[in-house]
Amino acid sequence: MRRPLFTVGFSLFASSVIAFFFLPENLVPFAAAVFFAAAALSVPLAVKFKYSEVVQNLSAVLFSSAAGFLAVFLSSLIFISPLKELKDNRLFIQAQVTDAVSYEHGYTSVPAKGEFSFEGQDRESAFLLYSEKPISLEVGDCFTCTVTVKDCNAGGESWTFPHPVYLYGDCDELKVTGKAKRDINYYSSLCRQKIINSAESVFSKDISGLLCGISMSYTKNIPAYIQSALRSCSLSHLTSVSGLHVTLISGIVLLIFSRIRSRGLSGLITLVFIWGFVFLSGMRLSAIRAAIMMTVMTLGKLALRPADSCNSLGLACIIICLFIPFSAADLGFICSVLATLGVVTLCSPVYNFISGFFKGRRILKRLLPVVNIAALTLSAMVFSLPVLVCVFGKLSIVSVLANILVTPFAVVCVVGCILGGALYSLPVVGFIGYPFLLCGGIVAKYFIFITRILSKIPFSSIYSKYSSVYIWLIVFYALLLYAFVRFRREGVLQKKSTLFISLIMACTLAVSCVCASVIDGETYRVIINSSEKSDTVILIHDGKAAVIGCDSSPVTNRATLTVLSDYGIESPDFFLPLSDSSCTGAYFMAKNACFKTVLVPQGEKYLQRILRPAVGRFSSPKSGHELFQNTYLTVRDDLSGAVIELNGQRIFVGSSPDIGPYDYIISGGRLTLPDKTSQKCSMTGITVSFGTTRIRSDV
Repeated sequence: MRRPLFTVGFSLFASSVIAFFFLPENLVPFAAAVFFAAAALSVPLAVKFKYSEVVQNLSAVLFSSAAGFLAVFLSSLIFISPLKELKDNRLFIQAQVTDAVSYEHGYTSVPAKGEFSFEGQDRESAFLLYSEKPISLEVGDCFTCTVTVKDCNAGGESWTFPHPVYLYGDCDELKVTGKAKRDINYYSSLCRQKIINSAESVFSKDISGLLCGISMSYTKNIPAYIQSALRSCSLSHLTSVSGLHVTLISGIVLLIFSRIRSRGLSGLITLVFIWGFVFLSGMRLSAIRAAIMMTVMTLGKLALRPADSCNSLGLACIIICLFIPFSAADLGFICSVLATLGVVTLCSPVYNFISGFFKGRRILKRLLPVVNIAALTLSAMVFSLPVLVCVFGKLSIVSVLANILVTPFAVVCVVGCILGGALYSLPVVGFIGYPFLLCGGIVAKYFIFITRILSKIPFSSIYSKYSSVYIWLIVFYALLLYAFVRFRREGVLQKKSTLFISLIMACTLAVSCVCASVIDGETYRVIINSSEKSDTVILIHDGKAAVIGCDSSPVTNRATLTVLSDYGIESPDFFLPLSDSSCTGAYFMAKNACFKTVLVPQGEKYLQRILRPAVGRFSSPKSGHELFQNTYLTVRDDLSGAVIELNGQRIFVGSSPDIGPYDYIISGGRLTLPDKTSQKCSMTGITVSFGTTRIRSDV
């Protein structure tokens, strides 16, 4: 076998991903048994055909896939199953704060780890607690409280070492009891918080939020419009600690210590800085995974052996998937592995192909570094593109240009924020860190400027809600396969073949854009995100949006903002808070969604006073108020309900609906259909397109 570690590692990774996303939980052990049986049957063939690379690879793939299924099954059995039975139970816990406590939207969120007793057994778990009261807690504070467990979660940004699974729920009767014994997580969170405070004391919220997001993956303070612009330009990976950050850190360290002749000493210094960066980033598992990958490659060089990138990637997958099995449920890890695979296998061929047009020309030779960045971006996208489109819901047309203009300067943000913030927090010599912070802030401002310009280009992003995007993806990969076959046969890709492939890709992309535009112009979407206490309705048509109502729960309102960003709406046109809408929720929505107009009757002075700091313009709703084409809104004087007339459909939203007639009634978290039947309507969509109406749950 040429690359045994890569074969085993990638098979392990693929089987773990399949187990988490595509197989029901009860079929995972069955899949493990089937693959183990097939692997056992392949052993005699591997012995008989010991010189056949195909048979050897097949046997290795079967064994490693079985191990992946088994690791997922055992981890679920050990970590998740005992916690699932705690759902909807009230627990008295003794806990300590593990990360910064945040208060927004009327809710305090407290990350903690705690001990509790359930059915006579003492247990321990990580928690993410919510309280409707403002609570003053610091990292390391001990407290007791009663928790109503809503569910358990495995994955996401809340992962910290060494707790991959955590419970979340509402807490009450919280009492601070003292300080806990300080551990590595305490000092990590403390250092990170000091750097964040340094950045926030120097820059505005926009710049400091993006600066801390890029350098330490602290995304809580990044405004919604910046996050939307980053997604449109396919630059969201900058705000998630990944292989890019670790590569930047190692590159800077190697450049500084390049004069050290000892390879071992320079490698050890690089590892110290890499794991120091992991420490400052809050010991997030995403950072630990990236550091493991880089450590494997560095140790390969220290062993005086040429580090094979594919084998290093495979070994990293083996370590992570076996010892941190829940990583396969994290989309960031999946995209990181696929992007790294694309870089190590395709970057050199892509660079050699593109640079051939530049090497023979004296002036264009200076653009070769730009070509290298473009080759890195293109090769990283080849394998990760389907995942990005399916998960993030959009295909970015400007991603290559955005990465060329932005990615090379990310290292200035990382070094400037971490080094400058750490120095600035020191009592006497803090002024030394100001120049570093200033450099990082200037680059962050440049990022905001560039991404906002690129995101406003027509068709900068095509949304995967349209099937034309998937047609283009099929054509794209078919053409790549065609190019690969021609290259293997002829040894070089002829200019005619290159021109043919480019024309087909461009024409298919243009057709996809036109189809998306036509569909968007003829489609009216009503997305309902309601609860029993309040109703929230999102209206979307032709790039415009209006939001009616909001919730008291931060989770529900963030889901509403996510829907808007998924459809590429940076600044919705209208917002109407109803009488059952929470005032803190309305303020949160108005502050984060940047509505152009908030509809509030002139008599509602109290609500106007609350929303004034977050609202650009108020308007009094009139009878038959036009929201956008063929969409009109009529509001009750007491804001208890509203009637939407949407392309011939009449929809009532609010409490105590009158006689009507209405096609749909949305009230109290339920949707009443024309046939008088009703259903729960959390994340339910009503789509009116080309004269047909379709209702779909879980949009």
